Amino acid sequence: ANLEVNPAAVTASPTLQKGRSMHDLDEMNFYTIMLTRDQHGSLDLSLEKSDAEYAMIKSLTKPVLEWNRSNPHCEVLEFDRIVGVNRQRGTGKELIRCLQVPIANEKVAIVLQRPVERKLVLKRPGKLGLTLNLMPKDSVMPWIDKITEGLLSHWNLAHPGERVREHDRVMSVNGVSVPPASVALQLAKETDMDLTVLHYPDDGGDG
Repeated sequence: ANLEVNPAAVTASPTLQKGRSMHDLDEMNFYTIMLTRDQHGSLDLSLEKSDAEYAMIKSLTKPVLEWNRSNPHCEVLEFDRIVGVNRQRGTGKELIRCLQVPIANEKVAIVLQRPVERKLVLKRPGKLGLTLNLMPKDSVMPWIDKITEGLLSHWNLAHPGERVREHDRVMSVNGVSVPPASVALQLAKETDMDLTVLHYPDDGGDG
């Protein structure tokens, strides 16, 4: 379901998502891990698939936890986005199909992307122009489906290095972080609010 919200963006500031090390990240926050399929060809990954364009880590399963223990400089965390599988790029749906190919004991190289946490102070009056997408049974958190003409788009133009964009995840509004539906509904209230977003850098060099 889509939720139309219209607050006003006043300020925003970027910080690295809590617990994330920059040690093995490139300029796009990409890093690579290597997992091995089991005898049945499964990688045993828990993925969030509500956004057809981008799949991301939903929870840390046993193979991922084992990778993290062996590679503390390159840990996988929830909300890391999958951007490549065995040198293949594509949409979230396409990459999920690559991950599900049942080849026993195959080693699989997975490229992931870490989000950057950004905080916006939203004040009324004024129209932001933002459509959120939330699938109650599938979405871990709501994601930005569309940014239309308004204060947020103007702010993005004025601050290209700190912009918010489509497919970013809205993590909390005014301290409300669960359940996801409540996070989205906070934006419909006629009050000022603090917004926390996980932003995925793009090739525009916004970091």
